[in-house]
Amino acid sequence: MPEGCGGFGHILRETPEGCGSFGRFVREKPEGCGDFGRIVREKPEGCGGFGHIVREMPEGCGGFGRIVREKPEGCGDFGRIVREKPEGCGSFGRIVREKSYISGMKRWLTILLIMVPVFTWCRGQSVRSQEEGRFWVTTQEDSLLAERILTDLRATIEKSGNAGPSEEALSEGIISVAGLMVQAGKELLGQPYVAGTLDEKTDGNEWKEELRIYLTRTDCIIFVETCLALARTAAKGGDFQMFADELRQSRYRSGNVGAYADRLHYTTEWARQGESRGVLKDVTRDLGGAPLDHPINYMSAHPGSYPLMDDPAAIRAAEDRLNAQPRYYIPKNRLGEALKDIRTGDIICLVTSVEGLDISHVMMAVVENGAVRLLHASTGPMKVVMDGRTLPEYLAGRGSVIGIQVLRPLEVTE
Repeated sequence: MPEGCGGFGHILRETPEGCGSFGRFVREKPEGCGDFGRIVREKPEGCGGFGHIVREMPEGCGGFGRIVREKPEGCGDFGRIVREKPEGCGSFGRIVREKSYISGMKRWLTILLIMVPVFTWCRGQSVRSQEEGRFWVTTQEDSLLAERILTDLRATIEKSGNAGPSEEALSEGIISVAGLMVQAGKELLGQPYVAGTLDEKTDGNEWKEELRIYLTRTDCIIFVETCLALARTAAKGGDFQMFADELRQSRYRSGNVGAYADRLHYTTEWARQGESRGVLKDVTRDLGGAPLDHPINYMSAHPGSYPLMDDPAAIRAAEDRLNAQPRYYIPKNRLGEALKDIRTGDIICLVTSVEGLDISHVMMAVVENGAVRLLHASTGPMKVVMDGRTLPEYLAGRGSVIGIQVLRPLEVTE
């Protein structure tokens, strides 16, 4: 720094004789040269106080707020751009071109380029969480999406006055659990269809049965199950933990996340457990359904298709329980009679002719202008869609589908 030149707030070790800086105490002061606020009767040529206009200024000496007609080379005022900066001389807020400014920017850009992919990777990584002794596996992206949808569903409930849905609202699928379920499904439009997410390995090569919660990757049954759990959670005023608990009770036999065989692999068993919990009602028979003679044994008959199946006996036992109870379906040729009674939010299960298999696809009904449309995770465009076809049009192109079953979401009574 040039001797005697200070910027706003600088400390000067040596001060030119007779020149004081803003707020400084000067032990020896030449006659006529005053500090801030003092009246000076005689002012030595070139020495100015706060706010003076100085025609000639001693080299290197500038004060806060002075107007200087001649400025020592390299010494700038508040906010001025300085091309060359004298060593040690800088002022508050000054922009200096010759500085490690560019290298600093490059350093920050490098850090950002490194952190962006790391942040993206972390968002997509499955993480294991624990709340009150219960475990689940999810990603930050999936949990944030679930929380956002829950917030939206709760807002819908609050707008309704929280007085409970009327009979008309129930029939229209508005505000009811069924209506909230459809709203949740519409917020998941465009999410990709990905099969086998519940069988993924979480820790390297190790696999174990855990409650996996994914909204950004789904299949047909997981999509419907997720929307139902979101709707029920919102109706109870719950949070993500309650949502996870709803999924656990829906997906696993008696809610026990123990082994692969504890998961409800057949949609028929999933529906029956839902009925026993008071979550769903199978209205297929009420809508004119006929008895279905189609034994379920696909998993035990095709063990090679299920490499994680480590207890075939448990799977066969589950199949035997399912076959011991009667089943009903609405044949395709009798669908027209049932269409008028299908409601928005009803779960449409496609009954297949494939030997040993019960259901080949699951969708949600959305009734618009008397037509039953379909909201589902589709294997056609491989994403969640509001199908452009009506239910009869959709079934017309499915040769292996012999009819449907209809499950109706029930209201929360807890």
